Formats: sequence, structure tokens, C-alpha cells
Amino acid sequence: MGNTFPPSGFRFAVCLDPASGGVDVVFHEVSGLDAALETVAVPEGGETRFVHALPKSAKASRLTLKRGLAAADSGLVKWCQQVLEGWLAVPIQAKLIEVHLMGPTGEALRRWRFTGAYPVRWSVDSFSSTQQELALEMVELAYSTVERVL
Repeated sequence: MGNTFPPSGFRFAVCLDPASGGVDVVFHEVSGLDAALETVAVPEGGETRFVHALPKSAKASRLTLKRGLAAADSGLVKWCQQVLEGWLAVPIQAKLIEVHLMGPTGEALRRWRFTGAYPVRWSVDSFSSTQQELALEMVELAYSTVERVL
């Protein structure tokens, strides 16, 4: 790992249901790899100069995946349609998702695991006749837990 740090952020892979081999490397951008600890302010009893910040709860962002508009038979597209366009007629099938930051020779340098993930938003960027950019879609995922496993 000597020459791979600091790593570049443009080599990454997203694995949808890694146990089934669902690797999808065509994403343009991945964001939401963060967590924060919320605090509550508690004034010191009898002393107005001090306010203690006590831990309240952990909070994580939603995982956001952006890519060029995918084919209709894409597994991710079908999953989003089932969850977001099915009006909860069928129970939501949560998935395990992994994001891998890759080194120059294809090895995973870092890996984050998102359990209980499911789509909560799916959108397509606006179209413009004055620009020659790729049509992008964005999927926002909620999840139960995130863990850095490597």
C-alpha cells in the first residue's frame, strides 16, 4: 500500500447485493459516505459560563448514486421501480450495498458496507438543448447501518 496513499477518488465500484456478484461500476459519482454524532447542549447547573455538549444520537447521510441514464432492464432500475412506483403494494426488498474505493491495480483500498438499503428517491437531471452533457439519473438510498469494513 506504499504508493497508493493518498488514493484517487475516481476509481470506485458499487456492489448491489455483493453475495450474488452484483457489481455495478458505471456510476459517475457516489456521495453520502459520512456519519455524525448529534449533541444536545446542557448548561452547567448554577454556572452560566459553561455549556456541555452531550452525545445524543448518531446520524448518517443518505447514500447517493449518480450515473448515466441506465437501460430499462438494469437491476437497479427494476428495484427502484418496484419500490418507488409500486406504491408499497409489494414489501420493500432491502439490500446490502458495498462501495469500494479501488487502487490503481484494481484492489480495494477501502470498503463501506450499507445494510438494509432501499431507494427513497430516484430522479433524472434536467435536459437542456444548449448543452452536450450525459443524461444523469440519481438514486438516493436510506439504510439501517453503515460500516467501514476495510
